[in-house]
Amino acid sequence: MRSNHFTHCLVAIAATVALLVLFGVNAATLVYLAAVLVCPLMMVLMMRGMMGGESHGGGKHADHQPDPSATDSPERT
Repeated sequence: MRSNHFTHCLVAIAATVALLVLFGVNAATLVYLAAVLVCPLMMVLMMRGMMGGESHGGGKHADHQPDPSATDSPERT
């Protein structure tokens, strides 16, 4: 599945660049836009790597709540 998502991203990027070139956008502008977009993209990829690729919790950094039935103290009556 990941390679499919990656392929879609590459196709979208290539189509965007092709359209910008078709409309006559300067190559220097394309390089500038690529440099500006690299920073947030790298941030997202680094954060995903730090979290082990988990996107919806439940991973190794999830908050684990103690089971209330497994307490060491006796209940007060």
